[in-house]
Amino acid sequence: MTTGRNGFVVVLAIPVLVLGGSAKTARAADQTATQARSAPAEDSSETLDTPATPGAKPTEAAQKPAPAAAPTFEAAETRAPRLSLKPSPVPMLEGPRRTFGEALTEGLDFSDLRTVFEAPDLADESLLDAGAETGYAEWDDAGLHMRGNAWLRIGTTELKAEQIDLDAVEGVRLHARENVIMTQPRSTTIAEALYYIEADEDPAARVAITPAEIDGLEKRPRGKFGGTNIRITGEERELSAAKAEYDLGLEAGQFEDVRGHVGPYYFGAETLTLLGRDHAEADHIWFTTCDEDPPHYRIHLKRAKFEEGEATFGRGTRLELGGVKTPVYWPGWATTGGPGKRVGFDFDSGHRASLGYFVNVGQHYRLTPRSTLGLRLFPTTKEGLGIGLDSEYDYMTAPASPLFRSEGEVRTLVTTEDRGYGELYHRQEIGGNTVLLGQVEHWSDETFYKDFYYEYYRDRGAPRTFANLTHTKPNYLATATVRHRTDNFVTETEHAPEMTYHLLERPVLERLYFTFDAVAGYNEREPAGTHAVRSVNVARVSLDLDFNEAFSVVPFAETEGTWYSEHRDSEASEMRFSSTVGATVQTRLHKTYPGALRFSGFKHVIVPSITYSYRPEPGLSVEDTPRFDAYDNVYGRSRIESKIDNLILGRDAETEEVWQVARLTLYHGNDFWNEIRRSSDYELEVDVRPRPWWGWLMAAEHHSIEEEYDIDAPFFAERFLLEAYERIFDRPPDLETAYQYNARYGDYDRLLTYWYYRDPVREGQLNAHLGFAYTETQDRVFNREVLYGLGYKLGDHWSVAFEHRYDFERDDLYNQKYEIRRHFHCWEAALLMNDREAGWDVGVEFNISAFPGTKVKF
Repeated sequence: MTTGRNGFVVVLAIPVLVLGGSAKTARAADQTATQARSAPAEDSSETLDTPATPGAKPTEAAQKPAPAAAPTFEAAETRAPRLSLKPSPVPMLEGPRRTFGEALTEGLDFSDLRTVFEAPDLADESLLDAGAETGYAEWDDAGLHMRGNAWLRIGTTELKAEQIDLDAVEGVRLHARENVIMTQPRSTTIAEALYYIEADEDPAARVAITPAEIDGLEKRPRGKFGGTNIRITGEERELSAAKAEYDLGLEAGQFEDVRGHVGPYYFGAETLTLLGRDHAEADHIWFTTCDEDPPHYRIHLKRAKFEEGEATFGRGTRLELGGVKTPVYWPGWATTGGPGKRVGFDFDSGHRASLGYFVNVGQHYRLTPRSTLGLRLFPTTKEGLGIGLDSEYDYMTAPASPLFRSEGEVRTLVTTEDRGYGELYHRQEIGGNTVLLGQVEHWSDETFYKDFYYEYYRDRGAPRTFANLTHTKPNYLATATVRHRTDNFVTETEHAPEMTYHLLERPVLERLYFTFDAVAGYNEREPAGTHAVRSVNVARVSLDLDFNEAFSVVPFAETEGTWYSEHRDSEASEMRFSSTVGATVQTRLHKTYPGALRFSGFKHVIVPSITYSYRPEPGLSVEDTPRFDAYDNVYGRSRIESKIDNLILGRDAETEEVWQVARLTLYHGNDFWNEIRRSSDYELEVDVRPRPWWGWLMAAEHHSIEEEYDIDAPFFAERFLLEAYERIFDRPPDLETAYQYNARYGDYDRLLTYWYYRDPVREGQLNAHLGFAYTETQDRVFNREVLYGLGYKLGDHWSVAFEHRYDFERDDLYNQKYEIRRHFHCWEAALLMNDREAGWDVGVEFNISAFPGTKVKF
């Protein structure tokens, strides 16, 4: 099942039950011109023998900010990576991690029994071949009778038994008894007794409308199979029953005292009833992935329903271990509708410092085939009882619904301690090029989400509420956004609304390109209260001069005009004009080398580039400009930036696989003049990966600002007082105040280095990682710590692992994790211990070995 945000560790989701530096380290450099560092990155998938791509066009300066790319050579942005990003994962080939519930709901498909049997054409005696080896075979008025190792062949069906009777008085009937073996192309059936009755008419033909439909019905198999003590064996599946009957025309039947397996899944049931194509019901059915008899574990249901080859409903679900019923029980569940079906049950329990002991359990009930409504209970020992409602809907593939092409979810939780949260997410596709996204998030307090859902809190930001409409065309992009602050502890800019238009880069003349961006709307900065109607218009031209394959020059010019309905300190409107000019020079060199060290060849690519940009002081000073976002951070500057990328590609001599073996990236940026304060930047990145499963990454960054003070600089007095406050009290001032006075920057140094290893030769028997992180802003060290971990598989049954985080700055081993895991035949158990600053967490975890994504955690 898909683990919801409300269930951290979804436990046995089955068709049954299953079971850092501060913000002050931001650069003073204008983000608009910072992109001048960018130079095109070569595709590392290029083969070693491919010549250089002629005339690679560089990404010029003064582009609007784009999201930082991961530290890989393929990234379009060529600046050094954000040190908060983790290194690229080890590129191991692994299968998908599916939960037991996902596998079972999709894997137990009883609907294709119709493909197991083939109806023999008993009416055509010319195709009949029959006899008896030790007895007799004779015809009479009633039909054919054979005794003693009798056999019958007709078409692709071969039948052997002690007794075979072919009765043709009241329809064609075939009976076989004692040691029955029937062989057909897709199955083999063994039974104590077996019969087949040929149907005179396809029942579905009564509702056929057109001759074409009637022709199709005539080709369908007809007739009825049945028998006792029957066992059907097909490709990757087997089914046995004490009594069975199956109608080929109706694709329906009933099996009693059933056992069998479908692929890796084993099951049994008192009664299995097939109700037509893609529908089935079962009483007292159980599932397992264990092939032992009796199984080491199984999940038992009093009743289950299947639709379209997937389990959709279960009642009275219980986990059994070694034939013993456990207390793990759930009265009922149902899967969600639409694509990505999942079981509507999740469970998590444990202990956290902020909650104490807790149980988090949710049950979804299907309202319609494509929507659910669920109840959530979240009792804790420290935060009282939490009660919530969850809902999901997916109408992306339901053209008959008025909600066609939409999907979303709702999650809420309220506790008896007056804490809680609510979330609503909606996506609506309008036509082929327009998408509406809506989101509402509200927390009762700043720490609620961290206390209750820490695993998700680590990877997300503050709550946001907005609605965005985006229309995309090949040559332009248009958006409209409404954004509102719903939590008073969040600092953000509200839009009511804001509309944008972006004309994508297009050729005007040969080698001359033009782009245009427009942003207009009403903005209000909260909690500062600054508000104004703003209209931003930016036009840009660039000339792509490719002198040869290895050398290009791109001069560019940009002009910007922005209108504000209100001055920063008055209600008078203001207009700001600014312009930027500059050029980017780039070369590209490459050379191939013969192989060595288990490589058949190498390719070395060097891409150096240099960019100069100049912007005079704008018409509206920084002190008089309302501040909402990066569009308002425009000031005069003269800056040069240079970068060089060194990339080495290698081809494995054995597998012919090509990957990035090493990369060295150097960057330097320096202000010749800055209206506010000059700054310098140095960045270094090293990425070494001798083999795909181990490597080393290091990234370092240094930012410094001019030490001299200029009393004529914007916000000189305000910034001086804010910096003095931080040095005296050893904590940053209010971030919104620092933002308004353009003081959220300072000297800083950051370093991240990371080494990783996983042993693929012995199927991952050993894996390890080692890392170091350092961040310093001005004179304050935020972290200077080492992370190291090791996991080792002791044998076929036992494995151990640990991870430590040690802070040298505070001389404290502030986090340590340990894990001891025992693998059994079909499942595994682990003892987990986690020591954090808040105290120790100790837990026990159970996994179904076949599905690592499934966990039962206490």
